[in-house]
Amino acid sequence: MNKFQQILNSFSIKKTLNPKIWENPEDPNKSTMVPKVRKALERIADEFIEYLGDEVFVDDVVLTGSLANFNWSEFSDFDLHIIVDLKQYEDDSELYKELFNLKKQVFTDENNKILTVEYRDYKLIENNFYPQKVIINTKNNEKELKINLNSKIRRINEKISFPFKIPNGYKKLQL
Repeated sequence: MNKFQQILNSFSIKKTLNPKIWENPEDPNKSTMVPKVRKALERIADEFIEYLGDEVFVDDVVLTGSLANFNWSEFSDFDLHIIVDLKQYEDDSELYKELFNLKKQVFTDENNKILTVEYRDYKLIENNFYPQKVIINTKNNEKELKINLNSKIRRINEKISFPFKIPNGYKKLQL
């Protein structure tokens, strides 16, 4: 069985919710989220809502994904959705466009490592919006690395090359 099929098969219906995430996982009427998990998800939602700014009214925060369901597996995750009624912005086309652009992604793991990717300064190129600036920030308990990427993309789907020679003393890695 290939890896894709193994992952797909792992998402079978279970008799309980994931016990690492839920207290009383066997009874959906009595189950509650483990407080540590709930606080972490609330922190992520609050940080993103704060990042959106004061001019955005958030209607709801919705949690979906297989960890919020009975079809969880070792490959499961949550999907945290910030719900905004875009009708409130019909007269403000700039804000409306900004809300449709991806602004930020935050990834964490069980070892408290955090990867944040921010997308800024969108530009219309060939009828699509692309970020001109991407900021990648990674943190673990002791170290932090920040990478600022500034795009100079002017055309899409054009063949490009990156001439590069492996320096003496180094070997090419096959990924």
